[in-house]
Amino acid sequence: MVNKKAPTKITVDGVLMTILWSLTRLSMLWIWLNRTRFVEADVHYYFNQTAEAISTNTPGLVEYPPPIAWLMRLIYALSGGDFTAFETIFVFFILLLDVTVTVVLWRKDSWQSAIYWTLFVFLLGPIVWFRIDMLPAAAVVFALVLFKSQSRLGQFGSGLAIAIGAATKLWPALLLSGLLGKSKNAVQRLKGFLVVGLGLGLSSLLIAGWSGSTSALTWQSDRGLQIESIAATPAMADRAFGNADKYQVNISIYNAWEISWRNDSIPLLFSSLALAAAVCFAIYATVQLIHTDRSLEGTALHTKTVILTFLALILAVIITNKTLSPQYIVWLGGPLAMLTRLPKGKGGSKALFHIGIMGFFVAAGTQLVYPITYAQLLITPPDKIATLILVFRNALLVLMTVVAVYLASKRLNSLKKEANTVATNYL
Repeated sequence: MVNKKAPTKITVDGVLMTILWSLTRLSMLWIWLNRTRFVEADVHYYFNQTAEAISTNTPGLVEYPPPIAWLMRLIYALSGGDFTAFETIFVFFILLLDVTVTVVLWRKDSWQSAIYWTLFVFLLGPIVWFRIDMLPAAAVVFALVLFKSQSRLGQFGSGLAIAIGAATKLWPALLLSGLLGKSKNAVQRLKGFLVVGLGLGLSSLLIAGWSGSTSALTWQSDRGLQIESIAATPAMADRAFGNADKYQVNISIYNAWEISWRNDSIPLLFSSLALAAAVCFAIYATVQLIHTDRSLEGTALHTKTVILTFLALILAVIITNKTLSPQYIVWLGGPLAMLTRLPKGKGGSKALFHIGIMGFFVAAGTQLVYPITYAQLLITPPDKIATLILVFRNALLVLMTVVAVYLASKRLNSLKKEANTVATNYL
């Protein structure tokens, strides 16, 4: 009797999940067609840059790692050089990633995480279809799901997924710190990262040369403060409620709206120091995880620690960056979704629930900032409501980061205490 009913329940749940996903994506399609068609601008940029690179025999898209340029060339070839076909293939590819992440979370994690991901992407809006950031976001999800599998092949795949993510946007390489350790599984994860990472790195050197392979690193160095960034938030608030004439907002050669003023070197320095602090946290997490006892590998405590470490690191990368584009927020979707599945623990469940709710507000606030009220941020003086939405979104991001770093640090310390207990019992 039980066995006969179980498939029916799973089928009904699956149908309901499919309906939810379809309705949210159709709503996103309506928003794009009727309100925010201009968010496709980046796909125009990818198309034009790729066409120019092919005609001039140059790497193209120097702000991205070479594998992204290769992917754009593949889509360009499939499109036959037609923009409409190029855009259709690009969006279909992103939607395929979105569907795959949803299915993987549903089947390998939980229905709660699949629903969270579905709603989180919906709140971010159609911009996710027209940017490449779904790629590293999906890589993070696959890495965490494979990490939870505890099979040797899964552990290798976890490291592989992080390497692929790093090949698309560089920053996922920082997440390797959350996968390290001294167990056999940790060694497999490192092998997966190194095999794929070295393979892609050598391929980049052979195809794009040294300058082409490192251009994504040097591209960011001379950029100013993007108006949505955390470091620019006080200036944006002062521009709306104080002295607007003190600031200049212009589109830069990096295709981003940046804010500048006479003493803007101070927040730029702050951004650099904050990024250094994020790297220090990654080093701290690495040291703690390497010293974790092998017997704790795969436990609920270890799993929660790794996911929280991922979330804390991604948040740190976002808030310390002098550029904060709206599509970056999709990187948070996977870790936030998977935290909803974790069992309740002392002092952690309420905080994790609150982080999840804040994640929804951040996603919705991001869509309100861009594209809905973005034009009102660019005028002089800027609209006060639009500025308040930006300030609120950024304040939530900072709060989420503080909470995530605190919880991750707490879990890392708990792992250390558990390891000491295991060692004491052994002796």
